[in-house]
Amino acid sequence: MKKIILLLLFLPLSILAQQITVKGTVFESGTSQTLPGVNILIKGTTIGTSSGLDGSYLINVEKGATLVFSFIGSQTKEIVVTSSNMDVILESSISNLNEVIVNAGYFDINKKDLSGSITQLQAKDLEKV
Repeated sequence: MKKIILLLLFLPLSILAQQITVKGTVFESGTSQTLPGVNILIKGTTIGTSSGLDGSYLINVEKGATLVFSFIGSQTKEIVVTSSNMDVILESSISNLNEVIVNAGYFDINKKDLSGSITQLQAKDLEKV
């Protein structure tokens, strides 16, 4: 009898927290190429993952949660989880690229500390290409 009572007490909790594993692939619009390194976060949390080299991702979420997909040079996209298989297409957005400083090392550099040959590209320069 105690087992039945315990089962009835915990059954509603398991129904409320329906975690599902969502998997899919992230593609770039226009080229339909896969995008590696896309940031995928559960909206309102710090829980997330990144897409792999082949653009695939896997994340555990509650059904009905919102996933936020973001990638440099692409528009951020929010999608409500409705199924366990979700492929996503991200639209490119050149306006998100203001300025990028590329250095030979793997460290932060201030503009005042730069030396040598410097080229500056802005979004309007890329639109000409």
